[in-house]
Amino acid sequence: MKGIIFTEVLDSIDQYFGEQVTDRVIGKCSLSSGGGYTSIGRYDPSELHTLVEVLSADVSIPPDELQRLFGLHLFGRFAELYPVFFTRYDNATDMLKAIGSEVHAEVSKLCTEARLPAVETIFCEGKRMTLRYRSERRLESFCHGLIEACFAYFRERAEVTMQMGHDEKGVFHDFEIVKKERFYDA
Repeated sequence: MKGIIFTEVLDSIDQYFGEQVTDRVIGKCSLSSGGGYTSIGRYDPSELHTLVEVLSADVSIPPDELQRLFGLHLFGRFAELYPVFFTRYDNATDMLKAIGSEVHAEVSKLCTEARLPAVETIFCEGKRMTLRYRSERRLESFCHGLIEACFAYFRERAEVTMQMGHDEKGVFHDFEIVKKERFYDA
């Protein structure tokens, strides 16, 4: 997994809980990397789960909620670091429909060794949309936060619920999205 995910997660732990918590969590983890991440490095995804589990025990917040929080944070950072991926879309629905095809294709060009999750639009009509996320990394709550942040980025609101399913390809998570009215500048 790309190091930028790890460095941004640690930055968000610093931001939300303080540097002392970050240091304490890294100190409690048994990580093959030793917890020294660089944005360009590659690391075992299990280390992210270990960090989240140890942080969860330390701050008494469920791991899924922490993953969601990190997804919210990371979307904003991606928008700052890679604005070209965001300026071509007028709304959250258009961007989310393009994740599995256009956006991931562009990311793969920039980072040829990236192993991206499968994200596909199952249904999109009117105010309803269903996105399917499939990845052996099991970061579905992280994805949940990214989806919510996408709507906030475009100043839109949506109710996002997640359901796990299983088919011949394995486990997947469907995100049922119901768009609400837009935010407007006051």
